[in-house]
Amino acid sequence: MYRLTPSLAPAVEHFLQTYADLVTLPVSFGSPLNLLFPACMTEATRAFIQTLEDHSLQGKVYFAHKPNKSKALVKQAYADHIAIDVASKAELLDALEAGFTGEMIEATGPKNKEFLLLALQQHCTITIDSVDELELLLQYMSVLHLTPPAAILVRWNGLHSQKQHVLTKESRFGIHVNRFNEVMALCHDSRLDLRGFAFHIDTTSESEKVAAIEHTLLLMLQAQEEGFTLTVMNIGGGFKVNYLAYQEEWDAYTTAIKQSIAGEIAPLTWNSTGYGFKLIDGQVRGAPTYYQYYNASAGPAFLQRLLAAPLERFEQRTVAQVLNDLMLELWIEPGRALLDQCGLTLALVTFVKRSLKGEWLVGLDMNKSNLSSIEDEMLCDPLVFSHHEQAMKDDISEQGVYFVGNLCQEHDVIYRHKTFLPRLPCRDDLVVFVNTAAYHMDFNESASIQHPTAKKLVVVETGATTFRLHEDYLYQPLLMHLDKEEK
Repeated sequence: MYRLTPSLAPAVEHFLQTYADLVTLPVSFGSPLNLLFPACMTEATRAFIQTLEDHSLQGKVYFAHKPNKSKALVKQAYADHIAIDVASKAELLDALEAGFTGEMIEATGPKNKEFLLLALQQHCTITIDSVDELELLLQYMSVLHLTPPAAILVRWNGLHSQKQHVLTKESRFGIHVNRFNEVMALCHDSRLDLRGFAFHIDTTSESEKVAAIEHTLLLMLQAQEEGFTLTVMNIGGGFKVNYLAYQEEWDAYTTAIKQSIAGEIAPLTWNSTGYGFKLIDGQVRGAPTYYQYYNASAGPAFLQRLLAAPLERFEQRTVAQVLNDLMLELWIEPGRALLDQCGLTLALVTFVKRSLKGEWLVGLDMNKSNLSSIEDEMLCDPLVFSHHEQAMKDDISEQGVYFVGNLCQEHDVIYRHKTFLPRLPCRDDLVVFVNTAAYHMDFNESASIQHPTAKKLVVVETGATTFRLHEDYLYQPLLMHLDKEEK
């Protein structure tokens, strides 16, 4: 039996153990159903801020809106006195509705004309993603006679170590560093306030991030020599999340996947899904397409490691020391890490049956898009709750099950890896997927074959064993705080 036991925050575990109506929630609000825990986000925010303070750094923590469409989480970010990173016009409107003003908003990613114009009108800091975008911004500033100068960061790609090339992955974001002189020439414009440089690389590799930081610092020194006064470095996100309780389970399961592909053990994946691995000439070759779901150093602890890393081109001084020496603010955009433990996705079991090859299939009243990640899929066991007296009777601990969805399509297999449960679930049992708020819950969600998308409820602990549930759009943390102060 191969387990992937989820890591549970105390607040989430307490809710699951004490909330009396847990099993009936999807009956009342529909299956699937998403639950959000803003208190976990507040806790993560404080930890990131404390990490900056521990290094005597000035900076900002930006809540990245894109991992989740929730309006409640945006309001919580405002209540927690942090800034916000928006990547579309709709996300910017969410931020404005929650109370954010331009100086606390950063507009990132590729921008269409409507998004760019509104960001300019609201005096947001705009992270420039391309030369075309910079030229369009200058055009808007002139035609509309907008003042004051637009606050911008330039996002670079092609960053690498001066000693060894550690950044080999192609990126579709940012401007390549070989256009540095061209971009700096454009930025010598009175309509612009170039505040600093940014990067956000698609990796959680510590060495790659440190190399990118070092290269960006060198670019900032070069820009200062050209007359710019830069005050900000934005290193984006990618601070890792740990989803699992035990490293040994992760190591055992990922090893077993390769053994399964090699035919050394019974199949562990649906229709021989390889997750990036293939059997070639008797050898399992390839690289995993799944996220690293166990991380010993994650979130603020990973940021701490980055800040403590020595920089060879700066006489082995640490990242934090160099930032302080240069009097630079550090801006970070934790997406996944700020939403660690903030969400659960609940679904009811609709059927249990055997497949053609005799595998157990557990059908859920949800589909793959309701739990779709930007990687391959979650590799983390869900929890199963039952109100049946004879539920989960059959011992299948050595067999495993596949969770499948409610779409009339063969590809709708929610988990293409086997989940090993102690007992076989029954119809109407509740399956709870853990830590789904970032990217899994609604990032790719669709209303395929007119199934409704999942509702979101916000969980607020009101006593030792009592909770209040709010609909996502009705959650108002500031009003709750004010009401508490009045009492």
